This record gives sequence, structure tokens and C-alpha cells, in this order.
Amino acid sequence: MATEVFFDFCIISACILFSMAVRVSCPILQRFYIPTAVIAGFLGLFLQHFFSVFSKNLSVYPGILIAILFCTMTLSKDGGISKSDFKRIKESLFVNAAAELSQFGVFIIVGIIILPVIFAGINPAFGLMLPAGFIGGHGTAAAIGSELVKAGWSDSLSIGFTFATVGLLGGIFFGIVLINIGARKGYITSIRKVGDLSDDFRRGLIPEGKRSAFAEETIHPASMDTLTWTLSSILMCVGAAYGINHFLSLLWGFTAPAYGLALLCGFVVSLVFHRIGASSYLDKKLVMHAGSCSADYLIAFGIASVNIQVVLDNLAPILLLVVAGFVFVLLWFVAGRFLFSDYWFERSIFIFGLSTGVFSTGVLLLRIADPHFETGVLIDFGLAWIILSVMDLLLVTFSPVLVSGGLGLGFGGVLCVLAALCVLLARLKCKSGC
Repeated sequence: MATEVFFDFCIISACILFSMAVRVSCPILQRFYIPTAVIAGFLGLFLQHFFSVFSKNLSVYPGILIAILFCTMTLSKDGGISKSDFKRIKESLFVNAAAELSQFGVFIIVGIIILPVIFAGINPAFGLMLPAGFIGGHGTAAAIGSELVKAGWSDSLSIGFTFATVGLLGGIFFGIVLINIGARKGYITSIRKVGDLSDDFRRGLIPEGKRSAFAEETIHPASMDTLTWTLSSILMCVGAAYGINHFLSLLWGFTAPAYGLALLCGFVVSLVFHRIGASSYLDKKLVMHAGSCSADYLIAFGIASVNIQVVLDNLAPILLLVVAGFVFVLLWFVAGRFLFSDYWFERSIFIFGLSTGVFSTGVLLLRIADPHFETGVLIDFGLAWIILSVMDLLLVTFSPVLVSGGLGLGFGGVLCVLAALCVLLARLKCKSGC
């Protein structure tokens, strides 16, 4: 078992390295900013489908990796949001929340009411997997899909990873198209075109002279390596999450989502470290890099574990929802022109990337439109994320439980109402001049 896990990670690591070499030498992949992990995932999928190179544990890894990723989100944070910060980020916070809540709400309802009329016998949670993959990405698809597998729908992970992969690739492609259109029409403040980006940004290799410090050494090597200290802190939180789940299972016969418990454990440990004066010795950049590393492996393993036959069997509803999903996200992009009081294009393109892929997709598209982050959009969304991450956790935790439990229709309706409320709050003018 341990040897199988080790070799699985060795194989996917080789796929990642090979894919990096392919990306560096392939201008087409650079032009559309296809992440190395996505290429590696497709390579792993090919190897698994034709040669069965991975063990039977392949579908288990995404659930563990998402727990690591969620843990680093809270372990790497210090402090909260001040009142002045909240006034500044109000529009970004509420519009982003409305886009996410409405995507979950609308497609949960579509999956329960419309899809069964067109496709007899389809699982009522099918519609949920579109936002799980689109606005959630591979991590949320793994999280929600794992819970639905426990509820009896074995195909949910493959469906979710398919939506996540299509959303990620389509989000980058259509996002770049929108940016070029925006540059020609003068919507972008910096008037930046995709072709103007530096070679190192496109290829992914940073030359000497442009490199920045990866992390700080906070622990003397005579005691232990700083990386050992960082990984120990992360794995302790993740291990505690799985330990709590085991305890809950023994006592009451149920388990909570491990990724949610890992996020809470990371938050608690962060508070403890802050209280005892150890917080400054945990390098936050290194923790974030550990989370990014787990995300790369999560995407690669997630795509590699897709069951091609399941996708083919459900191709028609998948294509229907993919088209509807992109139209839905595009409508939100257009709505941004009327919802944001400044830098509407930059804010909308960030939400477009976030709504089809992951946070880094939004950052990627924003980086093209706002190369030096002069608009302040990234800072606003970064602060808003502290609040939005709580909403994400609640959505990911309760969506699969309520939908699989037959309460999806009411839950979807509530989410749509909350989305409408967020739009109204975004448009309210603050009397204090925010």
C-alpha cells in the first residue's frame, strides 16, 4: 500500500516535469496559458486509460490534497478585515458573493427540475457538479464529489473533475478573448494586450535577475529545517482533521468533510501560534507555496482519475450544462459594467476567471489586464476572500448533504434569493463616502 502511494506520486511528478518541458517549448500552450498541472493531468489520464500505471488509490488522493490546501488557507492568514477595508471592498465582496451563490442556486435547481425532464434517470445532484467544478475548481469538485460518493453516486467525482477541467481551460481561453476585445475598445485602464506580456510570464521560467525570495529561514538548521517545521505544522492540522472524523465516526456514526475540519484546525493552530508568540516563525509564504503545490498535484491527480467511460455515458448533459455555464458566467461579466463603480472590466474579468476556474485563474486574467496591479482590484478581492472563504466552506459543506437529502430545490431557491440580496447591497451607497 505505502509503496503504491509512493510510486503514484513519483509517476504524476514525472508527468508534471515532462509537461513543464512541453509547455516551455510549445508556443500554443503558452499563448493560452494552459497550466502545467492540467497538461500533466491529461498525460496521466492517457497513461492510466491505456496502461493502468496508477494504483486503485488514484481517486483517493484529491480528497487528501484538498484537505491540505484548505488547511494552508487559514494557517497562512493573520488578522481580519477592518471597518475601513470593508467599506472599500464592499462592491467586490457582494458582487463576487452574488455570482457564486447564483451559480450554485440556479444550477442546483436546473439539475432537479429541468435535467430529469430531458435525461430520464439522471442523478438530481448532476446540476450541482457544474458550479462545484466551475466556480469551485478541482478542489471543490473533489470535496463535493467525495460526499456524493458516500451518498451513493459513484460517478460524481469524474463528472465534477470534467466540469472543473473544461471550466479551467475555457475560462482562460474566453478570458483572453475578452481581454483582447476590452483592450481594443478601451475598457482596460492600462490598455494591455496579451501579446505584450513578457517572455518569462508566458513560458513560466523566471530568469536570473527577476527572481524573488521563495521564503525566509525562520528555524536554525541546528534544530530542524524550516521546511520540516512548516510541513509538520500543516500535516498536524490535516491529521487532526482526520482524527476528529475518526472520533465522530466512533461516537456518533457520522463524519464531517475532512477539508472543512482541516480549514478549522488550521485556523485554531494559527491562533495558538499567535498567542504563544510562535506565529512569526511560521513563514506564511512557505505555507502558501505548500498549498499551491498541493493544488498542482490535486489538479493533476484529479484529471488523471477521470473515468472516461462515465464522461462518454453522460456526454449530452455535460455539454448542455457546460454551454449554459459559460453563458451564465458571461452574463455576470457583462453585468459587472453596471454593478461596479470603478475598474469594472478588471473586476469583472477577475470574477470571470474565478467563476470558471480557481482563484489563480482570476489572478492570471487580472495580471494580463492589470500587469502591475495598479488598480487595487487584487488587494480588494484578497481581503474579500477572507469573508468569502467562510461562505465557500458553508456551500461546500451543506450543498451535497442537502441536495442528496432531497432538500436541494429549497436550498437552491434560498441561494438565489441571497444572491439577489447581495446585488442590492453592492449597489447601496455608503453615507460615509465609501
